Amino acid sequence: MNSANQAKEIHEQIVEFIDAGRSFALATILKADGSTPQEVGVKAIIDHTGKIWGTVGGGRVEAKAQKCTIEACKLNQPVVFDIQLAGASTDAVESICGGTMRVLIDTNTANNRTAYARTAEAIARHQRGVLITSIFGAEPPKITVQWFQQADIPTDIPNAEAIRSCLKRERPLLLTNDSQQPETGTQVFVEPIIPKPRLLI
Repeated sequence: MNSANQAKEIHEQIVEFIDAGRSFALATILKADGSTPQEVGVKAIIDHTGKIWGTVGGGRVEAKAQKCTIEACKLNQPVVFDIQLAGASTDAVESICGGTMRVLIDTNTANNRTAYARTAEAIARHQRGVLITSIFGAEPPKITVQWFQQADIPTDIPNAEAIRSCLKRERPLLLTNDSQQPETGTQVFVEPIIPKPRLLI
C-alpha cells in the first residue's frame, strides 16, 4: 500500500490518474457479509502492475484484487469477483475473518471521468449527493457511473425511492436482479456522499 497518497481524496486521485493516462483500475467493495476486513463502499486504486493506493482489506482479498487488476488491465475489461474469507490460511500470520466480499475491478474509469470529477468537487464543497455505479451483465460487465446532488436526484429513474432512502440513511446499498441470469443481470451500487463535519477551533 502506498501510504504517501492516503491523505488525498480518492475521487480526486481517480481523476488525476485518468488525466495522466495511467493504466489502472478502481477496486470498490460492493458487498460485505459477516466479518470482513473492510466495509462496503471502500475504494482503492490499483495500477497495471498491482501497485495499490488505499486498501480493500489486505490479505487474501487484496491479493486477489491485485491479481485480477493485472489481468483486467491487460484485457481492458472490468470484472466482479466474490471471495469467501473462511477456512485455513496458508499464511500463519494472516487472520481469516469468516465473511464474504464482492469486489468490482473497473478498468474503464476514463469513460466516467465526469462523474468522478463532479463527486470530487462536491466533496471539496461539502455538498451531499449520491454516486451511482451500474453494472450490466457479466464476463465482462459494462459499467456506468452517475453523480447526483441531493436536490437533483431524478424521480423518474429506476430505484429512485431506494436511492433517496440510501442517502437519508447515509449507508451504501447494492441493488441486484442477477439471481437467475447473471449474463443479463444488473447490479446498482448506490454510494451516499456525505460532507465531513467541519471543526473550528
